Amino acid sequence: ERLRKLFPDTPEALAADLQEAEVDRRHGRNEEALTCYRRVLGAVKDPDALVNPWFTIAELRDKATTAYDEYRRTGNFGCSLQLTGMMTTLFTREHTLEMRAHTFREWGRAILAQADHAAVDVAQRHRREGRERLRQAAQAFGRLAKARVATARYPDDLWDSAECYLAGQDYENAARVFRGYLDNESRRRHPAALVSLGESLVALGQYDAALESLRRCIEFHPTDAAAFRARLLAAQAYREKNEMDTAERLLRETLTAPGITPESGAWRDSLFALGELLHAAGRYEGAVDRLEESARREPDVPRAVAARYLSAD
Repeated sequence: ERLRKLFPDTPEALAADLQEAEVDRRHGRNEEALTCYRRVLGAVKDPDALVNPWFTIAELRDKATTAYDEYRRTGNFGCSLQLTGMMTTLFTREHTLEMRAHTFREWGRAILAQADHAAVDVAQRHRREGRERLRQAAQAFGRLAKARVATARYPDDLWDSAECYLAGQDYENAARVFRGYLDNESRRRHPAALVSLGESLVALGQYDAALESLRRCIEFHPTDAAAFRARLLAAQAYREKNEMDTAERLLRETLTAPGITPESGAWRDSLFALGELLHAAGRYEGAVDRLEESARREPDVPRAVAARYLSAD
């Protein structure tokens, strides 16, 4: 710090600033570290023209990337984002967009994970914030997709954007981007994309359009794991359309289909959904059997409370 102040605008001052940033970061003085990184990276106007006897541009990139990765690893996502914004002269726009998108996604997932172990009022705040971060990730992946539209990475960027929109409960944009993915990628993740599109449309109340997508998954990919979730979502759509018999048939098909076991999430979801549907239809004896089995198989999940309540009712 003394060197930087005594000899400003020298190569040694810039090198001292970089060392100071590293020391501050390792001691958890993140605000001071980011101030130093900002001065160092702001001084690099043209990476190809950087001449400093104390470090090369490759070493600067390596140190900045290490700091970014360390902030992400330790959950300092705000610091990661600030640092990413300073690295626009070091890396391509696509690279910094990708870093930003991954940071927002990890941040959102981390906050949602905290919500699972928090009190009800705190959990609700965590879920709102976590979904907001995921929507920011979706927007960043969308910008990345536009920047790489002519590359082989374009479908993957669309997929990441659509998944984050869905997890962030922005169903309208999720449906839009999943459609874009299906238009640009005909093989990879096709069953999962059809199901996720169907899930988005169910959430939007567009049940006929949802059923069209879900039926395509069930018909063309009957042995894929996604087909089991497609039946569950289709049952939900049919129930909303008051077509209870069709909804029940789909749920029973999932529970008895070859290739699926009670260890599967789709099987357990279908078991609870069938019990709930039978309860709503007034077929209480059958409902009790399914609801009690659902609570017995998953005694510690929040849904078990609902299963016990409906069973008691």
